[in-house]
Amino acid sequence: AVMDELQALVSEVLDRFPDFEQILASELLSQDEKLEMIDRVFGGSLSATALSFLKVMGDHGRLGFLRQVVRSAQTVWDERTNRRNVRIEFPEGNDVLIQSDIDSKFPLETLDTHQSVELIAAVHMGTKSKHVIKLVWDDDSSNNNEKVTYPTI
Repeated sequence: AVMDELQALVSEVLDRFPDFEQILASELLSQDEKLEMIDRVFGGSLSATALSFLKVMGDHGRLGFLRQVVRSAQTVWDERTNRRNVRIEFPEGNDVLIQSDIDSKFPLETLDTHQSVELIAAVHMGTKSKHVIKLVWDDDSSNNNEKVTYPTI
């Protein structure tokens, strides 16, 4: 959750408002002014943990490196939270993917971030254009994590 917040901060704030990133890196504002600005801008929208993280970076004069620190933290998080016992479910049924192909590949022992799994589909003229697939996995933070996707044909 905190990593998601920090990634969103990079993509929704720093990427969209490069001047804000320059202000964070600037020596024109004191650390106290930057901390006050962080409270005003993010106080009501970030969790206490994410806000505290920003303040610690500010206390140490490192807000100008926020993008790089978030990228490095995401890399470490990804390495530590590889997914295990990955299962696939079909909440609305499966009439497209070949069951023997699914059975031969799932459950996956592990699934790394950004790793993909190719499955064979058999489509016909009456096939729905949108399907619901749910991936369920265990990782170091909890069991039975879920991600629902909606692939289209």
